Amino acid sequence: MGSRWRCRGGARSAFGPGVMRALMSGLRAAEAVGLEFAGRGQALERYAHMQRHAFAAYLAVQRQYYRAERRWPMHSFWQSRFPGAVPISQGV
Repeated sequence: MGSRWRCRGGARSAFGPGVMRALMSGLRAAEAVGLEFAGRGQALERYAHMQRHAFAAYLAVQRQYYRAERRWPMHSFWQSRFPGAVPISQGV
C-alpha cells in the first residue's frame, strides 16, 4: 500500500470475520459457564441452542450459494453438493 492509503473497518483488521465469530463464541461460552457456576441454570443449554441455530443458518446460506453455482455441474465436488445440477448452457 502507498503512504496515502488509509484502511477503515474490516479492511483495517488483521483477521477475517470467522476469527471474530470464533472469539465472540468463546466469550459467550465463558459467560454461560460462569452463569452455570453462579447457579443461574440453563445458561449452557441456551448457549448450545444459540450455537445450533447459528450453524443451521450457516448451512442454509451455504446451500443457497452452492445451488446458485451452475458453471461446473459435471465435477464431482458440485455433484455431491447439488445432485441434478444442470449446466447454464441448458438454459436453466
